[in-house]
Amino acid sequence: MTSVWSVSGNLNTGRFALGGAGTVNAGLSFGGYGALGYTGATEEFDGSVWTTSTSLTTDRYGLCGAGTQSAALSFGGELWGSTLKTTESYNGSIWSNEADLTSWRLLVGSCGTQSAALIMGGINQFDTTTEEFNGSTWSAGGSLAEAHIYRAGLGILTAAMCIGGGSFLATTEEYNGTAWSTGGVLSDARQTYAGGAGTLSAGLTMGGWGPTSHRTITEEYDGTSWSLGGNLNVARVYGGACGIQTSAAYFGGDTSTTDYYNGTEVYSPPLVPAGTSSFCGLAMKMMSLT
Repeated sequence: MTSVWSVSGNLNTGRFALGGAGTVNAGLSFGGYGALGYTGATEEFDGSVWTTSTSLTTDRYGLCGAGTQSAALSFGGELWGSTLKTTESYNGSIWSNEADLTSWRLLVGSCGTQSAALIMGGINQFDTTTEEFNGSTWSAGGSLAEAHIYRAGLGILTAAMCIGGGSFLATTEEYNGTAWSTGGVLSDARQTYAGGAGTLSAGLTMGGWGPTSHRTITEEYDGTSWSLGGNLNVARVYGGACGIQTSAAYFGGDTSTTDYYNGTEVYSPPLVPAGTSSFCGLAMKMMSLT
């Protein structure tokens, strides 16, 4: 049965182009652009409610994220027109500055953990470079086959995926920790910071720029090909994401009517009506006796 999106608790600070990390029951949102401009707002999610935590040391939007709620990493972004190399780590309470990226990066894909993170692409449409973080420094990773901005990412450093981007790009690329290769083609091409969650063998992407009817689209990846999943309730771009394919959250973003959206949706398999499983089991047992 196709998973569905359900409405959950609102962010305390509505914003778009924000970072995300963690799981549905222990999620993290940080940074972005809200009603008061660039923000370093950080909030923790318990699956239903967002709680305000300590802000980033540097306000910014268009930043990337990796890791968990208690061990997260934020990197890149923009502040007042300047693209940043800034990297910060979160210990579940406060943010601390870490080594800078080697290049300025904005609105690109990312994935991984606090001690093994990956950022994909750069600030222009000609940049195929990637960078890897080992917990203390950034270094060059394998080059992407296609140079496009506004991509999404998912997975871990040694099994990652770069999704969509550019001018409604439908292609994806897979990373083995050394080199990129062609992945499955999206069912619906999209660009501009769609969300990404999950793993290379069970991935998820949601939202993204395109006609309004396309901004609700969700797709699931099985390691080979993409298929359509349940639609978002609210069409949007530039949202933050966390979780896995069968249990993800998408929060914030920019809708057609609200620039600084604060809504959250949670993706999960539909509930089975009470008694359905036991009834089916009984019916099968009776059939076997006849």
